[in-house]
Amino acid sequence: MKRIGFILLCLACSAAAQAQSDSATPTVYWVQFANKYQSPYSVEHPEAFLSPLAIEKRQRAGIPVTEEDFPVNPEYVRRVKALDTSLRVLNTSRWMNSITVYSAKPGIQEAIQALGCVGVCERTATLKQPEPDTAAYRFSGFPERPTTHAAPMQYDYGEALAQVRLNNTHWLHRMGYNGEGMRIAVLDGGFKNADSIRHFQYLRESGRVKAVRNFAQTYANPFREGNHGTYVLSCIAAYLPGELVGTAPMADIYLAQTEDNRMEALVEEDNWIAGVEWADSIGCDVLTSSLSYSTFDDSTNNHTYAQTDGKSSRASRAARMAAERNLLLCNSAGNQGMGKWKFVGFPSDAIGIVTVGAVAPNGKSAPFSSKGPTADGRIKPDACAVGWETRVGAPWNKTIKSSGTSFSTPLMAGMLCCLRQAFPLASTDELIEALHESGSHYATPDSSYGYGIPDLLEAYNLLGNKHNDTSLVSAVFPGHTATGTSYSFYLRVKKACSIDIHGTSNSSPDTITGIQEACGIFIKKCKPGTHRIDVKLPDLDSDKQWDVLIINIASYSEPLKRHGKTATKKPTTACATHVLGIDKETPVLQRNTETPSYTKRHVLNLSHLGKLEIRR
Repeated sequence: MKRIGFILLCLACSAAAQAQSDSATPTVYWVQFANKYQSPYSVEHPEAFLSPLAIEKRQRAGIPVTEEDFPVNPEYVRRVKALDTSLRVLNTSRWMNSITVYSAKPGIQEAIQALGCVGVCERTATLKQPEPDTAAYRFSGFPERPTTHAAPMQYDYGEALAQVRLNNTHWLHRMGYNGEGMRIAVLDGGFKNADSIRHFQYLRESGRVKAVRNFAQTYANPFREGNHGTYVLSCIAAYLPGELVGTAPMADIYLAQTEDNRMEALVEEDNWIAGVEWADSIGCDVLTSSLSYSTFDDSTNNHTYAQTDGKSSRASRAARMAAERNLLLCNSAGNQGMGKWKFVGFPSDAIGIVTVGAVAPNGKSAPFSSKGPTADGRIKPDACAVGWETRVGAPWNKTIKSSGTSFSTPLMAGMLCCLRQAFPLASTDELIEALHESGSHYATPDSSYGYGIPDLLEAYNLLGNKHNDTSLVSAVFPGHTATGTSYSFYLRVKKACSIDIHGTSNSSPDTITGIQEACGIFIKKCKPGTHRIDVKLPDLDSDKQWDVLIINIASYSEPLKRHGKTATKKPTTACATHVLGIDKETPVLQRNTETPSYTKRHVLNLSHLGKLEIRR
């Protein structure tokens, strides 16, 4: 009898200890509401939840505000909070209609699930220590000082030269597109010492760090942890001429810590979603995320390859929704190419985003770069940039080498920021289409390169000619840079017409204030067929390392005759405005473009353009 009493006492103590343990277990839950009924928000007043910049961006692109954009119903949030006075709302999601909450109260998950307004309540993280009940981190800005920087065409990239030149990004810079006036959000795991190291001195002093948030540990300073995010940011925004210059060095920067460095848990996807929605709400143009999810500390939450359909993961669904709202989102493919997983992760599988793979500075595919395709057969990656021995800025004030798709992704995001600056009215889909078409493997995509290494100068020309009328003539340009004294392109003439071709030397389009001469040829009664145009290029003298030529092509219908009298010509039909870069240095990546056979040859002499006097 005493033995039975002793056993019962032990069981009681054990139960009490277990209850005490349960009550002391800090846990994070994802709560998705069933609907948005009786919402206090409306499409007529988006200013209640979107910034003026975000609203203007939507209106410019013709994208309506819908109920999906409404914040969660505050009454539903109040009902959840009423279940536990110590419960804290960590993040919210408009698009998922959800909140992420923190509580240590036993039975809280069941109590939340029982609410009529709740659709799903799931545990997304179990913490080892309670979260401190302190105020959220607030960014107060950096002291601004008068600053100067080199004109884009004079950037000295230093150690970053190869990773900029591989994708021909330097030509965008030379034309004046360096990210100025564009807004780019960077989501990562913290940005250690980005508030002090020299790589970002110009960024800070020019007042271009516009906002900083922490969605993972709301109370923590994102500048105190996370080497990774500092590396990532330097790929875009570093400005140390002669040592390291990023791909969008003049862009406005918005920083968000979404990665929780204490664990690998499903809550990080929800933090990520909160960061993406924040970027949308403040009107960002581009977002870069060097984060990928597939496996977690709690293996019951692990994803499978079959789920890489762009729909299964809520982070991937949120990425697609961001793209639909004209936010150009770049995400790293991942570094599992040599591991068991091998394939792109989440949200890299998302529809409508740019998934970025890694290559070496010479264009060789990095073996660690995660591979495509997705489970539903879509080609991934969408683009590749240097992610193998990438030059990055480190939190200890040094420029170092580091490898991973984590670094090819921000490089590509900065490039796209410059491209979007050049074409602010282009949709996300149009920009991605141009990126694909300019890829080195566009005609023969594979699992490692995807669409390949894009040529940003070619993408620029594709976008510039996207809406031109080619009913009479279409132009074929085998390449977009020239290193000698001659260059050839082709015209496919579909109907008899007259063609005017002229060129302009314009190496400094943003500073030239004087006259810009043009010269060209006029081909009268050009017959249908393929015509080759041999261009004599201007020589580059010892002081001039490069030049930019703009080749304009216009076609005219043949004059119409009525009763023996010639009527006026039909309006001009522009078929191409092509930017050709002339450089003393050979492009890093040589394009193997087949040249068509032709029926007639013409000569366009632009050699004297280099001798024109440009008044500044």
